[in-house]
Amino acid sequence: MRAVAARYAEALTFIQEGNTNAAQAAVAELTDGHMLHEAALAERQRMLDLISFCAGVFGDDRSMAQLTTTEQDQLEALIDGAYDRPATWAQNLLCFAYDRCRTPLTGGDSDRRPSIPYQAAQTEGAYPVLTVMPNPATTWLTMNIRLTSDPDQTFVAIRDVMGRVVWQAALGTQEQQVVWDCRGVEPGPYSVEVISGGASVAAAKLIVQR
Repeated sequence: MRAVAARYAEALTFIQEGNTNAAQAAVAELTDGHMLHEAALAERQRMLDLISFCAGVFGDDRSMAQLTTTEQDQLEALIDGAYDRPATWAQNLLCFAYDRCRTPLTGGDSDRRPSIPYQAAQTEGAYPVLTVMPNPATTWLTMNIRLTSDPDQTFVAIRDVMGRVVWQAALGTQEQQVVWDCRGVEPGPYSVEVISGGASVAAAKLIVQR
């Protein structure tokens, strides 16, 4: 029997492929052989609601980066203050693509995953610095990274609007330039994060165009 996390990851993959029927089937199967408590049942229903929402957008021949203001409001209502997997994915989409971000969750349940915080501007000196260019990018992206200390389990990651890591690379020095070939991903909004010791220490938004 596959783990619950594997079911959600599978459903997310199906959503990204535009196959909402398969995504719905993967989540619906969570009732088969899984003992779900109240919070898990709420998470399952939220995921099914998210899949239905995506199906409506895809049926109109649009991507999740082309939501109307009303649809953005509907997605916020679907989140309903939660921090579970579907809520986090939906919030990442709103934050990455539409600048509708919320304060990240701190403390409490260690299983909850906070939305990714963004700094409007990163100043030199006391904080790690991340710059990305060109932005928008069409073929190659250059990331200039300067850390405040020697890297320890530090890497740079690219996430899509659903929060899924599409590429990452380890960092070995305090100052480093990393190049990413973005021709293999779909056009749209992405995030670039520097992760050190399991925490996000710098982030930037990126648009990939063709």
